[in-house]
Amino acid sequence: MITMFGSESAKYCNSMRTALLFAVMWIPLVLLWLVLGAKLSLLIWFVIIGIVINAISYWFADKLVISVIKAREVTEEEEPVLYGIVREISARLEKPMPKIYVAQYASPNSFATGRSERHACLCCTRGLLNILNERELRSVVSHELMHVYNHDIFTAALASLMAAAVSYFGYWLMYFGEKYFQKYKNNEIESKSKLQNLLKICVFSVVTFIGKGLSFVFGPIGALFVKLALSSDREFSADKYASNVTKDPAALASALNKISYGAQLHKMELIAGVRIVSALMIVDPYEKHSTLFSRLFSIHPPVDDRIEKLMHIANEVRVRAKVNIIIPNKKSVVTVSGA
Repeated sequence: MITMFGSESAKYCNSMRTALLFAVMWIPLVLLWLVLGAKLSLLIWFVIIGIVINAISYWFADKLVISVIKAREVTEEEEPVLYGIVREISARLEKPMPKIYVAQYASPNSFATGRSERHACLCCTRGLLNILNERELRSVVSHELMHVYNHDIFTAALASLMAAAVSYFGYWLMYFGEKYFQKYKNNEIESKSKLQNLLKICVFSVVTFIGKGLSFVFGPIGALFVKLALSSDREFSADKYASNVTKDPAALASALNKISYGAQLHKMELIAGVRIVSALMIVDPYEKHSTLFSRLFSIHPPVDDRIEKLMHIANEVRVRAKVNIIIPNKKSVVTVSGA
């Protein structure tokens, strides 16, 4: 079995960062909830509802994504080369082989989805299969399988859960604030209490504003920030692990270059469903057409940066190959300085 570059430590770091994000997001929200005098039981119900909704989405994530992209499961007879590569990489890593799908898009791309290693799906577009050679395809498959085996998909689901919880909390604050705002606004009270009443109206106006902000503004942006926090180095890590598996980082660099260029020639449909799935893809198909603001929130690092890192790894591999020379009929390795 191949030992990946710090794979276990990467999983541990992912778990720790996820736990930290849970604490950072939930503790202030719970404290705010209690300060406002809301019932703890109501908070628990909101949390339960959020968990159930996201659990359903997570459980059926593969089916939802595959249906959105209109991909079809293929057999080994239909795609023998792709099947052979996926089987080879899975066996080498001693992991379950994912289901294989092909989406009939001319734009070259690929992604992996599924709730676990045993329920994973690998999807390639027809455009990808048309332009990559076998070396490049092997490197792309390795990259996608690294996302599955390093539990990136599970971590992303937790990020979505937390972001959704913030939105649900915002909806409640909005309801809570508007309700009490109207209550104190419509109250006919003595003049001596008018100042106190006005103060309460101001407080609940602020609460309503915060609720609307969490629901409609900070909820979606918060989701992006959570994904950034969890995924800022995810693509780089998958590239590195894939290079370790294939021992061919230059092939992945070449594949990324082809995919990026092909995505410009064959533009993918700019529709909501496909736009969401693009976050899972090896290269953002809309990267070259996005605005500066949207690029700030992109979970994909620039392709040029990824290629540069891969070529650096490739150069290191070449140097090591030159330095370590095995002398025939000898049981030793000679280190040649300056090689």
